[in-house]
Amino acid sequence: MLQQRIEQPELAPLWKKILSDAEVFCDPKSSRYADPQHLYRLSGERGSMSQDRHDALLVHTIGRVLTQRMEAIGFAYRLTGRKTLGQHGAAVLLATVEQYPATNPIVAKGFAGGRGDIMRGLAIGFDLLGDCLEDPQRQRVAAACAEYLDLAVGEFNNSKLWWYKVHNYNGVNGGAAGCLALALSHVYPDRSDAWAAECVKTVERWLTFGFDADGAYEEGVGYSVYGLCNTVMFADALLRAGKTNLYLHPTFRKLPQFYALSLLPGERVYDARNDSSYAGLGAMLLRLGAACHNGLYRWLWDQSGSEESVLRILWDNTVPPVDPVAAGIPRAKHFQGRGLCVWRTGWTANDVMFSIEAGPYYPVTHNQADKGHFTLYGLGYRWATDCGYANEHEPEGRGQTLGHSCVLIDGKGQALAGAGWGVNGSIVRYEANDRYGCALADCTEAYNRNSAGKPGAGARFARRQAVFVYPRQAAPAYALVLDDIQKDDQPHQYTWQMMFADGMRTSVAEDRVLLEPTNAPSAKSAVPTTADAQGDTPRLVVRIHADANTVLSTDLFHPNDYHGPAAFPRLRASTQAVNPHFVAVLLPLPAKVKEPKISFQTRAGSRLTIIQWLDHSDTFVWSDADSSLKLVDAK
Repeated sequence: MLQQRIEQPELAPLWKKILSDAEVFCDPKSSRYADPQHLYRLSGERGSMSQDRHDALLVHTIGRVLTQRMEAIGFAYRLTGRKTLGQHGAAVLLATVEQYPATNPIVAKGFAGGRGDIMRGLAIGFDLLGDCLEDPQRQRVAAACAEYLDLAVGEFNNSKLWWYKVHNYNGVNGGAAGCLALALSHVYPDRSDAWAAECVKTVERWLTFGFDADGAYEEGVGYSVYGLCNTVMFADALLRAGKTNLYLHPTFRKLPQFYALSLLPGERVYDARNDSSYAGLGAMLLRLGAACHNGLYRWLWDQSGSEESVLRILWDNTVPPVDPVAAGIPRAKHFQGRGLCVWRTGWTANDVMFSIEAGPYYPVTHNQADKGHFTLYGLGYRWATDCGYANEHEPEGRGQTLGHSCVLIDGKGQALAGAGWGVNGSIVRYEANDRYGCALADCTEAYNRNSAGKPGAGARFARRQAVFVYPRQAAPAYALVLDDIQKDDQPHQYTWQMMFADGMRTSVAEDRVLLEPTNAPSAKSAVPTTADAQGDTPRLVVRIHADANTVLSTDLFHPNDYHGPAAFPRLRASTQAVNPHFVAVLLPLPAKVKEPKISFQTRAGSRLTIIQWLDHSDTFVWSDADSSLKLVDAK
C-alpha cells in the first residue's frame, strides 16, 4: 500500500525528498553526511542567550537531528530494501546511544523535552532499523533505550517535578517514551507493558488537565502541537499493537473546535498567542481525523496542514472534510479554563476575527505578561497582532507587556512572565448573541505581582472590556476596547498600545489613526485621509478617546531578548490622568465602505460611544460603577 501511496502525484515529491535526504545522510562525500564519529555538531553560537539556557537546549538539537535522520533513512530502507542505507542508519543509531546515553550531562541536565525528542528518534530508529544491527549491537541499543525509559517513568511519577501534569513535556515525553516502550516489546516483553502503561497514564493525565473542557490548550496552539505530535504517534502505535485506544479521550472530541476558532480567516496559520508563532499544523490532523471519524480535522489539514516528514505519507487518508459551519462550530466561544474569548464572522478571507485573553497561570507552563491582550484579523490582513513566541525574563523582551496590546503605567506593565514565571487574569463577564459579543477581563493581579512575587507597575484595578459587533445591514464587523485602569489617586502617564502588522502605512491625526496595507491594489493612490472618504482597499480605522488630552504616535518596538534582532510596529496613545478611561474603536473597513461618524460623551455615571452608520446608530453605554457595557439604540 505504501508503495502505491508514494507514487501518487500529491505524495511523490515528498517521497523523492525523503529518499534524497536518506541518501545524503549516508553519503560520506555530502556536507550533510551523518558521520557516526561526529554525529551532532552542536553550535556554539548563542547570541544574547545565557550560557545555561544554551547548554540546556543542546539536548533538543540531538533529538531532533536524530529523528530527522532515523525517519528518512529508516523509511527509505524499508521501502527500497537498500541494505547500505539500513546499515548506515543502524550505525548512526548505535553511535547515538553510545555517545549520548541517558547519563550524559548534555542529556541528563538539558531540558526534559529534549529527552523526549531523543526517545522519539530512538523509537523510530529501533523500529525501522533494528534488524540491521548485529545481535550484540541490538542488545546494547535496547539496554540504552531501557535506561531512557526508566528515567522517564521515574519523572512521570514525581508530582513535585516542575513540568508535572500540565506542561507540554508530558505529551512530548509520555508519547515518545510510549513509542519506545512498544518498539522494545520483543526485547523486554514484561517491562515493555509496564513502561507503556505508565506512559498511557501520563498522557491521559496531560490530556485531562492540560486542556480545558472546550479543548483549548493552556499553553497555546504551538505547544499543543509539540506535545500532541508524540502523543498521536503513541496512540497510533497502541492501536496497531491491539492495546488501549487513546483516541477515545474526550479532549480529542473538543480539540478541533479550539483549532478552528484559532485559525486566522482566509489564512493557513493560527493566532500567535501565548508562546505560539503564526504557523500551521502537521500531519497529526490527518491521523486524528481518521481515528476520531471527524471531518473537521481533515478540513483543518486542508486549510492549514504542512508536513514534510514520513508521517504525511503514513497517515494519508480519504476522510471527507467537514467545514466549521457544517460541523456546528459556533462563531463565538469563551474557553473558560484558558481565559480566551474569540468572536468571528466566519473563516474566509472576507471574514473578521477578534479575540482577547486573560486567564490563569498554570505552574509551570509557558506564559506572557499579556493579560487583556487583543488581536484582530480579517479582510485578508492582520490588523492587531502578536509578537509571537517568547519565553524569557528580560524586562524588554517580546513576551512582556511592552510587546503586547495592553496599557502601560508610567512606562511599566504587568509583572514579568516567562521561563517559569507567570501572571494571572480572569474573564469575569462574557456574553455572546447574534448582534454582538463582549468580555470583561480583570487584569489587576497581573499588574501587581507574578507567580514568583515579583512586582509589576502596580494598580488598584485594571479592567478591560472587549466588544465585537457583527455585521448589520450595510455596516461591517468591528470591535471596541475599553480600559478602566487606575494605579492610585494621583495622575500617572498611561499608554495604550496596539501591536500591528508589518507592511502597513499609518496616518495619525488627533484621535484617529488609519492603517492601510501598502501591498494592496491602488494603495498608493487611494488613501482615505478623512472620515468622509471611502477607500478602494480594506483599511483599519482606529478612534481613541480618553478623559484627558491624548497623544497618538506609532513606533517600532525593538525587543531585547535572546531571540535576536526584531522590530514590531506599535500604535500608542498616551495621556496623563488618574484613570484614563480609554475607549478604542477598531474599524476594519472593506473597500468602498464609508467610515462611520463617531462621537464620545460623558454622562453622570456612564460614558457613551456613538457610532453612526448610514442606516442605523450603535450606542454603547459604559458604566463607571462596574465597567459593564450595553449596546442600545441599535435599530
